[in-house]
Amino acid sequence: MYIYGGCSSSNKAFNDLHCLDLREGRWRKPRSSGCPPPPKECATVVAYDNRDIVIFGGWCQPARTGINSAAKFFDDLYIFNTNSQTWSSPAVNLNGPRPCKRAGHAACALGHRMVVFGGAQRHLRFNDVWVLDMVNMTWSCPSIRGKKPSGRFGHSQMVLDDHTVLMIGGCGGPNLLFGDVWILDTNEWIWQELEVNNRQWEAPQLWCHPAVYIKGTVLVFSVPRHQGHVLSPEGSLGVGQRPGLDGFLPMQTFILDCSQIRSHFSCSWKPPPEMQGTLPATSLHSVVVARGEIIIFGGMFTRWSESSPETSSNLVTISATI
Repeated sequence: MYIYGGCSSSNKAFNDLHCLDLREGRWRKPRSSGCPPPPKECATVVAYDNRDIVIFGGWCQPARTGINSAAKFFDDLYIFNTNSQTWSSPAVNLNGPRPCKRAGHAACALGHRMVVFGGAQRHLRFNDVWVLDMVNMTWSCPSIRGKKPSGRFGHSQMVLDDHTVLMIGGCGGPNLLFGDVWILDTNEWIWQELEVNNRQWEAPQLWCHPAVYIKGTVLVFSVPRHQGHVLSPEGSLGVGQRPGLDGFLPMQTFILDCSQIRSHFSCSWKPPPEMQGTLPATSLHSVVVARGEIIIFGGMFTRWSESSPETSSNLVTISATI
């Protein structure tokens, strides 16, 4: 598992690359050659061809140092070859169409294509779709028919099959959080909004909480459903609970059943399982599925007694058996 970039609780951005050996449970820092990307966060990192790590976009926000500096957004593309341990920055559509600078977008690989949707740049919220041909290294912007999702950032995007993308949640701005679910047919280039059932069990935070898709089910790891400082009785625990001894809300698993997508264009939230352990609920973490496990790393969390977020270095593994 590879981790790139990110930021600290003081907004300091990183451009280092780390690798976790999943068999030995050991971290290492690759001795790479070439020019790496600049420090950034909220970029997309996509695996391609069992060899390449493709990094696109992102931003670097002003550090909390008292020095005035403007946020910087990126539209650059970098590739890390895990075999040769080298960085490269291919020239892509220098004089042709290409996506504008953005962060908080989502991307996934479908065959030899990387599909990018949404993102933000300052006050702008995007709902465009861009496709990178990773063989010819060219960008294209397909013409989308029909109704489209609203512009957003911080959403999750997953692969259903070799031509279908699933998108969930995101944020459109202050007090504009989304809980909608869409699929994109990349053969016909048509969005289809899904009917979402059992919203009483919906994850309360569906932005900056990456989701994973496993065998017809989407899993989201978020804060428990709550009202004020007490978890709501209709949440997974059945009784109100206060934050843990360390003053943070625990991590909760939320389950979206997607088995009816093809037949009824619908999906349903299921009752969450009982919470296990006392790990803090984080946002902006990384989550991958590998070797029969869901692996969650890093993120930010806030204690009830504090106003500033803290950075987590926790590595959490959960069985991927559903």
